[in-house]
Amino acid sequence: MVDIRDIGEAAAIELVRREQAAAPLGRETYALVGPDGLTGETIAATWSAALGRAIRYGGDDLGVMEHRMKTMLPAWHALDLRLMFARYQSDGAVATAGDIAHLTKLLGRAPRSYAAFARDAATRWANS
Repeated sequence: MVDIRDIGEAAAIELVRREQAAAPLGRETYALVGPDGLTGETIAATWSAALGRAIRYGGDDLGVMEHRMKTMLPAWHALDLRLMFARYQSDGAVATAGDIAHLTKLLGRAPRSYAAFARDAATRWANS
């Protein structure tokens, strides 16, 4: 998981760098990543801590998720989400040390943790 503020900051830094370059720069790819490998259980625990109330992980049954999504989304979109999440379940989405180092260099600091994002979001929601 990546903090959305890091995505915006990385994009702004890279766009400004390219705008200010004396000559066109070559293509560069950044993995926009967070520093933590997370599971459904750890994400629920993170939000429980941030919100000060119990958040329960819904589980890994993607058939149930797809069925529920069909009540809010077109069937093709629910299926697409099921397939995407199945890939996350089977292969994970964990950043490499190189990904973190590359993004850290761009940002000039380490990427924010998902827990920091959740705490900040919960604080903002409480003050809204």
